[in-house]
Amino acid sequence: MVNDLLEQLQVILTGKQKRQAAVLFAVMLIGAFLEAFGVSVIVPFVAVITRDDFIQKIPLLSRIFDSFGFSSPSQFAFACMVAMILIYLAKTAFLIFEYDLQAEFISRCKFETQRRLVQSFLNRPYVYYLRKNSADMHKLLVSDLNKVFQVLQNLLAMLTDIIVAVVLLITLFIIDPLMSASVLLIILLTVFIISRFIRPRLDAAGKVVVTNERIRSRWISQGFAGIKEIKHIRAEEFVAEKICETGRQIAAGERVRQVLGSIPRALIEMACVCGMLGVLVMMMSFGKTLESLLPAVSAFAMVAIKVMPAANRITSTMATVVYNMPILKNLSSPLRESEGQTEKTARTGKRCTVEKNTGEERYDIIFDHVSFAYPGTDRLILEDVSFKAERGKMIGISGISGAGKTTFADIMLGILEPDSGQVLIQGSSIGYIPQFTFMLDDTVRANVAFGIEPGKIKDELVWECLAEAQIADYFKSVPEGLDTKVGERGIRLSGGQVQRIGIARALYRQPDILVFDEATSALDLETEAAIIDAVNQMHGKKTMVIIAHKSGVLADCDEIYKVADGKLILARQRSNA
Repeated sequence: MVNDLLEQLQVILTGKQKRQAAVLFAVMLIGAFLEAFGVSVIVPFVAVITRDDFIQKIPLLSRIFDSFGFSSPSQFAFACMVAMILIYLAKTAFLIFEYDLQAEFISRCKFETQRRLVQSFLNRPYVYYLRKNSADMHKLLVSDLNKVFQVLQNLLAMLTDIIVAVVLLITLFIIDPLMSASVLLIILLTVFIISRFIRPRLDAAGKVVVTNERIRSRWISQGFAGIKEIKHIRAEEFVAEKICETGRQIAAGERVRQVLGSIPRALIEMACVCGMLGVLVMMMSFGKTLESLLPAVSAFAMVAIKVMPAANRITSTMATVVYNMPILKNLSSPLRESEGQTEKTARTGKRCTVEKNTGEERYDIIFDHVSFAYPGTDRLILEDVSFKAERGKMIGISGISGAGKTTFADIMLGILEPDSGQVLIQGSSIGYIPQFTFMLDDTVRANVAFGIEPGKIKDELVWECLAEAQIADYFKSVPEGLDTKVGERGIRLSGGQVQRIGIARALYRQPDILVFDEATSALDLETEAAIIDAVNQMHGKKTMVIIAHKSGVLADCDEIYKVADGKLILARQRSNA
């Protein structure tokens, strides 16, 4: 378990965080020794105030008594009381400082890890998302991250407890080696039994919970995303049962964790008490008197007050770590993959971007013998495709579903990298309007200028883009104007209005090229005609690539190409083009 844990933390923590952890550990070490010192001085302190002859029996106390010129044992006892108060005040102040340092370390590490995870996911190639479920990533960034750093916080507390326990046990060993060694042996045997029989079951329960939490998260996400269709086909019970089924598995796993997590505490308590009493019985049977054993028993009792709760926390934390180990691995995996991807990118210098065209100035887009297949497949979606789009022209791309039209657009946008050949782009940028426009649950302004900080958004440009998309008049007629809330996924707007905002968003960055990827396929005929009219108003002003399977949408294109069997074939060219 320890090697596994260290391996995961090696990935999760950055180099800077590891150095901060080392400093924190040093502070915790001091705090632990202060804790141990605070407990260990209680026994001699009680002896000083209860036994007048105790000072003379201990050489160190006798020298202190003489050096400071105390006149009586009671005066010395009073000084010891004041010293104890000061010691505990100093210890408490230092421990508060240590706890604050721990909390700051955990919160900073948690934020930094979340930032690294977000960057790791967002900077992945587009093909990565074709194989991943967004609900899994959401769960990892929210609930799993919280659990991991709760475990890390518990580990820090456990380290403190271990140091305190070790120091106190060493003190006990000095007082009575035989009794200490016997009790320690019994405790170690108990820990071995716990590790041998309880840990594997906790690990298995943790895996069951992690798997079912992932499935539940997916069903919850899918359930709310498809609520209209779910209610239409009356599938509420079906979806609810899917969610509840995973909930039952999670509850069963949590029950195992609660039970097995509590057993070690009870076993260690039993081992400590029974071990100490068993050793006492054995020693008394060999002729030792209870009076002679009293100092050692008193020391054991004082140590037990501190060590027993610490032992309980240690075993509880160990159970929590074992239970959450699958989550630790899930969290470290994308961070490890991200580091490998970064190193590969830095080493090869190859990135998924389009190259600027430096020749043939009349063309905005050039595909030069481009081939592409999705990872894990041998089928070429595009094979040796060459294509040129002249500036200001409207180019239509047609083909049956699955022919490769969207793949063609994705390569043009630079989010997919061709396996061979190259793509040359002339112009500042490409505007993209997909079949379903992604909408923020925010204002019209924020959606049109998506990706721009609020203070940097230019309202004049927003209105200009809405006007080109032929929807500015509508938002001028409503009281909120650009502050109109669109709702989650644009639910407060019609499909046509959402697509027009998508066009305005593409225009906001003033691109030279516009790509429409089935942008009207989900609209009714009247709305589709209105969108096509808005697009035609830009004919000649920008180079446009319109991908559609409806011939009517492509009627005004200068050239129409068909994607079929991995090839791009010129199907029609206007005579005046």
